[in-house]
Amino acid sequence: MLLSGTLDIIASALAHALGVDDAVGTKCAVELGRYTAEPPLLHPFGVAKKEIAERLGRDVEISMENTVALANSQSDLPLLDMVGAGVAVKPDAGLQRAARSRNWEVIRTGYI
Repeated sequence: MLLSGTLDIIASALAHALGVDDAVGTKCAVELGRYTAEPPLLHPFGVAKKEIAERLGRDVEISMENTVALANSQSDLPLLDMVGAGVAVKPDAGLQRAARSRNWEVIRTGYI
């Protein structure tokens, strides 16, 4: 599962390219085939991303302790703190500090 704050159409394309079964991204309001100026209908960000992950885990009967999450921003700390293994990928300064204090793996290079 790819859970991202990027637009759902981009998250789906990325998941497909990576061979990931499913993706959840930001879902924007659409009217007559065009995005509107309305707030997103779904925006996986911060605590909302954690809540979405919890719901998805329940849906497929997977304990969050048996999952790994990769993130690059301190806004993902609620998600990273609830999974079995958090990984910081090219982290911002806040996430870098948190990863160091929590002894999480940090990936600074590569294609991720």
